[in-house]
Amino acid sequence: MAQLLTPQKPYKICNLNQQLGYFCWFKKLNAMIGGILKKLFGDKGQKDLKELQPFVEAANLEHAKLGELSNDELRAITPILKAKITAGLKEIDDKISELKKKLGYSQLG
Repeated sequence: MAQLLTPQKPYKICNLNQQLGYFCWFKKLNAMIGGILKKLFGDKGQKDLKELQPFVEAANLEHAKLGELSNDELRAITPILKAKITAGLKEIDDKISELKKKLGYSQLG
């Protein structure tokens, strides 16, 4: 025959001995407050995804454009893309070397 379950007291939310009863209650309260704050202010992961979404859409758009090109057209624009990438990397390298000079790093190699 099935046993009847008796309702537990609100502060006894885990099956530990009586000495840890307060800790279990506090743990549950902390989880509840955390859930409420997450609903009010949002999740960090969701905020990060929302911030990165425009970059994902731009990358998907470029992927769709390149997917429509034939192999010969891709071969034709490859040098142009390489030049853009090289120019972008040169700008980044120049900024890094400028920052190193400001901070007083010596040039090695």
